[in-house]
Amino acid sequence: MNAAHEAAAIALARLGVRPARVEVLLDAGLKAPSRWNQRSFVRGDETIPTIALASIVAKVSRDRLMESLSCTHTAYHFDEHKGYGTLAHRRIIMRAGLSELHRITFCTRIFA
Repeated sequence: MNAAHEAAAIALARLGVRPARVEVLLDAGLKAPSRWNQRSFVRGDETIPTIALASIVAKVSRDRLMESLSCTHTAYHFDEHKGYGTLAHRRIIMRAGLSELHRITFCTRIFA
């Protein structure tokens, strides 16, 4: 199960509602567990207000997490790039190596 699918499963479970009572709206390419009624929309974050709001909340939450992690993983400067694969971030990884936070599948080209 990929990280986004697992996160969706956890978030939906925490809502405390039965799958039959709701419809999950997703940006294209994302998927909820199959027991949930769901629809995906190409560029849903641009056209569906609910998806746009969820996208903003997710990005702000991720940015805050990255800023917090920069305090314990100072070598990586997460507060500056928020984990995006910027040139500066890739150079840091090449110099310092991967931390336990890095997703190896996203970093394969750095060491190729």
